Amino acid sequence: MPCNTAGGPLQLYCSEHINATLLANGDSLVIQIDTFDYVPTEPLDASVDVTYVSLDQTIAYELDWDPLAARWSIDISAGPDDPVEIVVQPFEAPGACGEVYRHVNGIRFVRTEVATYESSCLP
Repeated sequence: MPCNTAGGPLQLYCSEHINATLLANGDSLVIQIDTFDYVPTEPLDASVDVTYVSLDQTIAYELDWDPLAARWSIDISAGPDDPVEIVVQPFEAPGACGEVYRHVNGIRFVRTEVATYESSCLP
């Protein structure tokens, strides 16, 4: 796809462009951030801060792009076990053509039962 870098950063707002889930399967914890309707060029990998609210701890994780599913994923399996509440902080990811994808809102995940999390957008 040809590059088109006109304009500033592409602003992605949680409530409009993002669907986020935290998949818990045994020892594996992976956050998936699906995008609805944009991705003109493939974003490059970046990092994102994840805050473990109950532990008052923030860890930087790799932010991986899956072009087939049009989603970012964050593998937090190496972090604290069985977190109660976590927040994915707002992030920026560079695109292959020099553009910037800016996720404006944080995303909160709260454990509702074993291996089950509900997500919500932060302002």
